[in-house]
Amino acid sequence: MPFSDSSHRIYQTTDHNEAASTSHHLWPHLDAWNASCNYLPHSIQMKAKIAVILDECVDNGVDRGWALAHKHNESPMEIQIKSHIKECVMSQIYEYFSFEEGEV
Repeated sequence: MPFSDSSHRIYQTTDHNEAASTSHHLWPHLDAWNASCNYLPHSIQMKAKIAVILDECVDNGVDRGWALAHKHNESPMEIQIKSHIKECVMSQIYEYFSFEEGEV
């Protein structure tokens, strides 16, 4: 886990205890803030429900694209509707997902 000190030097560690003890030394004013936060214990694993997020992206994108296609034109052509919907769906997907170069 990378972290930096006040001189903006970057440190790399995978040991969370090491990072916590070093941050205690570097940022003592954060101790009270850290103590007040309710972090999940390290034993709890979180996993995103990708299908649910993707479904929301598609639903929101279709609704937004439909509204956008009809914003200035009461009866847009089919190709305009499809174009706006596709653009908005992809925009929603890119908002929540990132892709490596060449994957898209």
